[in-house]
Amino acid sequence: MANELNITLGLVAFTKAGKSFRREGGEVIVNVSGNHFQAGSQSVGTSEEGIGLGDITSLGWFALRNLDATNKVYWGNVTGQLNNELLPGERVYARAKSGNNAIRVQADTAACEVEFAAFSA
Repeated sequence: MANELNITLGLVAFTKAGKSFRREGGEVIVNVSGNHFQAGSQSVGTSEEGIGLGDITSLGWFALRNLDATNKVYWGNVTGQLNNELLPGERVYARAKSGNNAIRVQADTAACEVEFAAFSA
């Protein structure tokens, strides 16, 4: 089979100080060689931890959403390198670098609930 994973992205629009940017969303269609996905929510503490990926041994695309109303969540794919953040209510869709088979997260100030979906490469 092919084209098993479809991700539809929305509009991106920015206007400030007389400058603007606008792009319509699009669809990302991905072939998935593995058979597994894992989705749910996880309470994330203030120490770095991994998102539970179940039977996924080769991580491909994933989605994260910070469900907290106050606190941000740091995230990355390598232990000790949480170089990205999600503010309250924000979400991200990304593909893991080949060989990085983890989603690492850490709450900033207090524990946060994070919604996730992860798919085999």
